[in-house]
Amino acid sequence: TQSLKTIKDTVLKANWSKSIEKFVSHKVWNFSDNAQVDKPRLWQRLEARHIEMKERRKRTLRSASDIKDHEEFESHYTKEQQKKQVIIQAFSVSQLEEMLRTSIKNIAYEVVACLIPNSTPGVLFNIVTWLATFKRVLVPNAYDCLGQNKLYPALPKDGANEESESI
Repeated sequence: TQSLKTIKDTVLKANWSKSIEKFVSHKVWNFSDNAQVDKPRLWQRLEARHIEMKERRKRTLRSASDIKDHEEFESHYTKEQQKKQVIIQAFSVSQLEEMLRTSIKNIAYEVVACLIPNSTPGVLFNIVTWLATFKRVLVPNAYDCLGQNKLYPALPKDGANEESESI
């Protein structure tokens, strides 16, 4: 969602918007998508789904946990999420997409497949790569001498994915 916040919905490629739309409006979600009522931006709708996924995971962990004290569980959960965040940040976008693509749970794969097709880079990779290219033009000092993005270290290195479409 951070990447989408920096892009106007009208600038997104049609296939990116369609994929994200398919994801946020998938039948698996518990809470309805208020796209027709409130007219939220696409990133806001995606953020709502992200929050729902985190809450579902937290409820699942809570019910499986041996920790019965609410405050103790919250403290443990927060520490574990911080550790997880550090680990996740070490992966590239394409590595994260591949991990999601190879998920063995059918329902999770069905939802993830909206954003990450079987054999091609997913929407997230394409958006992040496009943003890196765009920012390289607007912010020339954003890359160090090795081509590593200094502003967004998790983005691809300078020149990565040259064949990516540009808008």
